[in-house]
Amino acid sequence: MREIIIALISSSITIVITSFFNYHFLIRKEIRMQANSYKVEILQKLYMPLMKEINKGYHPLDGYLGLNKKEFENVDNIIKNNYQFVSPNLALIHQILIEESYLWDVGYTRGFLDEDKYLLNHLEYNFNFYRKELGLPYNKEEMKRASKESKIKDGKIKGSIQVSTDEQ
Repeated sequence: MREIIIALISSSITIVITSFFNYHFLIRKEIRMQANSYKVEILQKLYMPLMKEINKGYHPLDGYLGLNKKEFENVDNIIKNNYQFVSPNLALIHQILIEESYLWDVGYTRGFLDEDKYLLNHLEYNFNFYRKELGLPYNKEEMKRASKESKIKDGKIKGSIQVSTDEQ
């Protein structure tokens, strides 16, 4: 009788421990799968369309000079339609581009928007980052270069350039 009770207790403990670990690992797997599906959605709905628009801004002999008005309008629409996926850095870049566009509209003559390559560097880094996170092929060198050249970090501009939000 004693052996039966010991066998029942040990099997019960084994079942509880197995169930706990199984549940724990399933929860972690589910969280990882949800995170990956979210990354796929960000990549498909935000970064891939933006990269396609940015690639239109490349000029055969001069490289990337910036965005023309039509390309900016397309970028603006993509960001506005997918704002739930926009990072603080991209939101700041979007604000800068809107300000540049406004200055362009009121007579400030400039050839292209994003001549400082804020958007280009952000997109090249994040496009490759999400591809890397999902196990897709990515360009490591482009990612490093864009990270070094990026002047925006944590929703703020690095260096001596300041953006004033108190303008009237």
